[in-house]
Amino acid sequence: MKALVLFYLHTIAAAASLVSLVAMLVLDRWHATLALVAIILFLATLLVIVYVALTKHLRAKYPDGYSRISTFARYSSDGRMVRYETYKHIQCRQPLMSAFRLGFKWTGSRPPRITSDLQTVRGLSDGGPNDYDCVELAFERPLLYGEAAVVHHAMEIDDSDGASEPHVEFRVHEPVDLIVWRVQLRHLSRHYRREARVTRRRIDARFNARPEPLAQVSFDATARGYEYHVTRPEPGWFYCLAWDR
Repeated sequence: MKALVLFYLHTIAAAASLVSLVAMLVLDRWHATLALVAIILFLATLLVIVYVALTKHLRAKYPDGYSRISTFARYSSDGRMVRYETYKHIQCRQPLMSAFRLGFKWTGSRPPRITSDLQTVRGLSDGGPNDYDCVELAFERPLLYGEAAVVHHAMEIDDSDGASEPHVEFRVHEPVDLIVWRVQLRHLSRHYRREARVTRRRIDARFNARPEPLAQVSFDATARGYEYHVTRPEPGWFYCLAWDR
């Protein structure tokens, strides 16, 4: 009888110990799970705070999401058809950049046909008479912060009515190392001798202020055109190369 009682007591004690162990393991598992969830939420919150702060800082410093390094522009005309293209060397200044928005304003009477050798032309918007038109050029692979890329666009335009203005202009509102113009006027004679003019005018001028002259560019009879570059142009100005028809 005593042995039977002891057996039952030992069994109950063993069961109680097993239940306690299982309960402890279950509780510890819950505690570990809760702690892991809390750590993940903390890290996720910290990551979001850092991302928002970094994005805000970058947008304040680089409102377009990239920094400009250099711009090369080529204008070619046979007196009727015009091909205008630019190559822009940029550096991504945002966490991810999938497309480049390029502002332009064509002064002719017919709309241009826009293509790109390096990106995909994805959209075109009309800015109206008082603002730039815009074309969106999509990268084959999105750029990450700090990556550099060359953005290309080309416009083919029928200017047989001569309605466009004979100039190429850039708006410089952020630092850039270099601007290069190359203008080829194949319809002009090699004996043509008129000079082109490089000027600038302030972006924030309230009225049509008189452009500030910078340089006179001689006509290259061999290339039948003009070529000029500006090193580190001052931000806040429109820089323009203009010639006579």
